[in-house]
Amino acid sequence: MVRAARAAGAAPLLGLAPGGARNAKAELAQKRWPAARYAELAVRLVARHPNARVVLIGGPADRGEADAVRAALPGERVVDLVGATSIPEARAAIAALDVLVVNDSALMHVAGTTDTPTIAVFGPTDPRTLCPRRPGVQAVWHPAAPTPCY
Repeated sequence: MVRAARAAGAAPLLGLAPGGARNAKAELAQKRWPAARYAELAVRLVARHPNARVVLIGGPADRGEADAVRAALPGERVVDLVGATSIPEARAAIAALDVLVVNDSALMHVAGTTDTPTIAVFGPTDPRTLCPRRPGVQAVWHPAAPTPCY
C-alpha cells in the first residue's frame, strides 16, 4: 500500500505509529503519547503539507489509537496499515516513508533498522539507553517527576 501511495505521486508520506507499548506481559499506556496528540499532529502536518498522505502503522491492538487519528483527517489522506502487516512488511512500509513519528515501542526499533528519519516519543523510559543510535533518529523526552523507573 505504501509503495502504491508512493507511485501515485510525489506527495510526502508521513508515518504515524500512535500505539505500541503492549505485550503479553504488560500494558504500558504511560509509554504512549496520547492518541489525541497524534491526531492533532496529523492535522497540523496535513495543513502544512496539503498533498501529504498520513500512513498509520501498528499492530491489531493499536486500532483505538489509529482510529482517533483517522477520525481527524479526510479519508483520502490516510493509508491505514494498522493490523495489516507482518514485521518485515512493517519495516518495508517504514522504509518507504519520508518521516515516522513513533512511540517507544517495537516499531521504533524496527524503524531504527531503516534510513527513514524518525522521531521517537519517550515517556518514562530513558532514550539515552533505549533509542536506536543512528543518524536520523531523534528522541523526544521530557522526564517528569515522579517518573516510573524502568
